Amino acid sequence: MAKHWYRVDFQEAARERALCGSSELDPEQLMTELSAAAFIRLDDLFYRDNQNRFRSWSDWDPRVQPTALINVKAISFIMPLTEGPSADEMASLTTLG
Repeated sequence: MAKHWYRVDFQEAARERALCGSSELDPEQLMTELSAAAFIRLDDLFYRDNQNRFRSWSDWDPRVQPTALINVKAISFIMPLTEGPSADEMASLTTLG
């Protein structure tokens, strides 16, 4: 199944946060899911380091898997990304589990 890449901004306590990751849901399916579910799931979470390299969220915090369940009530906006990390970049991402 195709992966679709998103940036999701949400409120965590008094702070605005953003995560980038993948979903099997295309934008239309994701919007339908947002209206019906309590949480959405993002996989393959990543960030860019100071050298502009893609890094797995597990590199930032090795105690967690690079997956997040986000309360839809906390989401302020979702931006579909034109692309995620390339296949080579994905292969270099460390994944747990």
